[in-house]
Amino acid sequence: MVGKSQLLSQLLNGRKGVLHIHMSNETTPQEEVSSILGIENAGHVALALAEAERRLGHKPILLFDIHERVTDARILDAVSGFAKTFGYDKALAKVVVMASIAATADHITGDGRKIDFFVPEFTRSELDSVEAKRVFEMWYGKPVPDSDVDRIFDLV
Repeated sequence: MVGKSQLLSQLLNGRKGVLHIHMSNETTPQEEVSSILGIENAGHVALALAEAERRLGHKPILLFDIHERVTDARILDAVSGFAKTFGYDKALAKVVVMASIAATADHITGDGRKIDFFVPEFTRSELDSVEAKRVFEMWYGKPVPDSDVDRIFDLV
């Protein structure tokens, strides 16, 4: 079986400018991103993301992974605010939030910018089906490149 974390990690594997951020109940999104980027001042995250885009030639992708153990509403709300601020208002990054349970996802509002997507567990035969490709295309928002489908198939 393939879970959403495995699926997304495989799709983004090898792409430059991807930060996979594992959230906890102890630190805010800005603190986590600052730590990964080696920035001492969390207030400089915007500058770092702008510089990353300049160097990469595209916006960095911030993948927030929220496991079921993350239950602090303040942290969940902070992730939502971070995604809105840096992913939409300032448009400094592409922000993806993976929430392990529906209760967590309720805190990630995103207004009209939020796209809820459930990744069901697939067997290899189900992945080979036309229905599975349709589900992936709904998630991508456009036809899925064959190379990405091959990466998904490699997981199972």
